[in-house]
Amino acid sequence: MKEITLRVNDEMALLVEQLVGHLEGVEMVASGECDDSIEFCDQCLLAALTTLRENKVIVHPYDFTWIMAAINQYAVDGIEGFRSSNAFVKYLKVLGVEDVPCRDTISSNINKVEDVYPSWTFSDTDEPCEVRRRRNVAIQFVAAYNKAKRQGSTGCSTK
Repeated sequence: MKEITLRVNDEMALLVEQLVGHLEGVEMVASGECDDSIEFCDQCLLAALTTLRENKVIVHPYDFTWIMAAINQYAVDGIEGFRSSNAFVKYLKVLGVEDVPCRDTISSNINKVEDVYPSWTFSDTDEPCEVRRRRNVAIQFVAAYNKAKRQGSTGCSTK
């Protein structure tokens, strides 16, 4: 059995509860108010992305791929990996990240990452400067994320 969490607005809550009540094999296990503020780790991710953009580390839309790859390889504590590029793009949009690349941009590049973070190689290039640049996107993201976590400020505060 799987557990699925839904977030619905107040107007739809009653309708969803009634619908679930009529479905065989489906059970409502919890219902309650939701805090719309974003989680601490999400705030830290936003702070890290802001830092990377301010420092012009993110140069191309596909640079978000290296961030997703680092997260998926557990380089970032507190953020679970993403099952697909679509899930990652939706997550960034929900957080309000601007200029998010389309899922095709990320999905066409994610399979080019080989080996384990931070010693990645890439199937589409062996040019040392580009390999280093891509690795540095992820390395600087992880460093900025961890700094935001330690500071607990600059757009990254505890709840």
